[in-house]
Amino acid sequence: MQKALCILLLILSPAVFADDIEAGINSLPLDQCKLQRVINILTVDSAKRAAKIAKSTLPTIQSIVTITGQAKIPNEPLATQLSPTNNWEFGNATQRLTTEELVMLIESMYQRDLNVIENLIRVDDEYYRWNKIPNQNDPDAIYFLISVVLEQRFKTQSKLTVPKDICSLNYAISDIEAEQVNKLNQLNVDAAIQRLQEIKNKYQDISQINTEDKSEVRNLLINVIEPAKKISSYIQDIENIKRMANISKIMYESYMTDILYSGGNINSLGKTLDDKVNNGNLDKDDDYMIRLWIYIDDKIPSQMIQDIKLYQSKVKNSPK
Repeated sequence: MQKALCILLLILSPAVFADDIEAGINSLPLDQCKLQRVINILTVDSAKRAAKIAKSTLPTIQSIVTITGQAKIPNEPLATQLSPTNNWEFGNATQRLTTEELVMLIESMYQRDLNVIENLIRVDDEYYRWNKIPNQNDPDAIYFLISVVLEQRFKTQSKLTVPKDICSLNYAISDIEAEQVNKLNQLNVDAAIQRLQEIKNKYQDISQINTEDKSEVRNLLINVIEPAKKISSYIQDIENIKRMANISKIMYESYMTDILYSGGNINSLGKTLDDKVNNGNLDKDDDYMIRLWIYIDDKIPSQMIQDIKLYQSKVKNSPK
């Protein structure tokens, strides 16, 4: 039965599973490849895919209802009341329904990821511009915490990643980063450091520095070095978010692969990711990002998980 369902899913996969979740933005002109627009398009595209799957669940549910309606004896196992053919069809339909629900869950998680990425950039930007730090009761506190965790994990300034000249989420995030890189270049940090070294070399005892040199040092520190540190920190934060976005896409694609080839077996989720890590296709930093997203699953659940929890709560608290 599982083999038959896998074959069916492979036939349906072009309509159900996205070949490239960013296909809807790749054709955007680069001057229009801005973060807000890109995230809006990706979110809508994901919602459309989920809606298509949701629509297909209706006949699946109806098929299950029709089959189970043939069982007339209360408290008698369903399998003993159905013909072999109906048992096969029931198993096929329930497994298909599980698969469809898993696909919708992964789409909901991807939409959540996009929202997290957008909020991470917004909170980082507010801290960079206005030193805004959310208090512990602020909904933004979780995003600030994630940013701090990433900053501590990746203390060494990483090499800037340059995306291809095609609109993508990575490109849209890099566009924000490019503005800060330009600001950093305009500060002429190398010249400032060289000048500070020249002043230092003038004195055997730096405490004897004269008023004029002291003033110049102060100006260089205030107007060049400190701003450069702040901008560099912000650029590093953006690089971390870009890596998070890349891993989010890899997780989406890997989960969909697991669903497709397992016939909707929920226990298979994560197998492709584990294989990528074990085979060296993902490094230890990528593995860290995967674990961070799993942490986010718990702290910032997707809308579908929130809806399920709300439904379970209502059922639990309903009058008996």
